[in-house]
Amino acid sequence: AGLLPEDVILAVDGRALRSGADLRNQVGLLRIGQSAVLSVIRDGETTEIEILVAHPSASERVAPGAEIEGIGGALFAAIPETWPNHGRVEGVAVMAVNRNSRADKLGLRAGDVVLAVAGKPTASTDQLEAAARAVRGGDRLDVQRGDLRLYLTVRE
Repeated sequence: AGLLPEDVILAVDGRALRSGADLRNQVGLLRIGQSAVLSVIRDGETTEIEILVAHPSASERVAPGAEIEGIGGALFAAIPETWPNHGRVEGVAVMAVNRNSRADKLGLRAGDVVLAVAGKPTASTDQLEAAARAVRGGDRLDVQRGDLRLYLTVRE
């Protein structure tokens, strides 16, 4: 099932982690197409998960920033199968948000799912991009954050 948000990663390929930076460095040195084994604690049990480093396909992502005029500074993708909301809601996952970007100022956070923009459903990155191009001050973003439904208002 891949990594879950509650998992605690202990080691990469048998090398113990001392910090989040250590995880970033070890995984960052892996090449696209290379696999690794993560030792994790899940539900109180230690288990191993094999990962494969992959590059997201163009159909699953929209580049951060200028590609989406109304919501710049965020990376969006289809809801990953490992996310708790996968299959429960239709929307686009927020994978990352740049600090002090337009997306950050709107209140978006990594892990959110954008359900609609100005009342227009966003079940795909293409729909999100089309809706975001027309976004204006006062429009609303419907967002799922965990089990909460949020309404974020776009400011000029």
